[in-house]
Amino acid sequence: AVDVHERVTFIFDDPERRFHLTVRNGVVEVVEGDPLPGAPEAVAVVRTDASTWRRLATAQLGPAAALASGALRIEGDSLGFLEFVGRFKRGF
Repeated sequence: AVDVHERVTFIFDDPERRFHLTVRNGVVEVVEGDPLPGAPEAVAVVRTDASTWRRLATAQLGPAAALASGALRIEGDSLGFLEFVGRFKRGF
């Protein structure tokens, strides 16, 4: 969406690495470390480890199971996070 300007932060705990995904003017910006200047406050912060993320990305683990087990945690606005990720289409 062209009129969207929002950010989600992903924190991987092993070792801690922080990535910020910001949607601005219909383009997603990905940066490791600190957010880019002018980035809005994060809608949500997602915490997990690299192994869980790989299992989620390859559909070996579902998000509901990861959340229920505590391997995936969403801090902040969970519905806002779902809206954020819903802006991206999956393609194969």
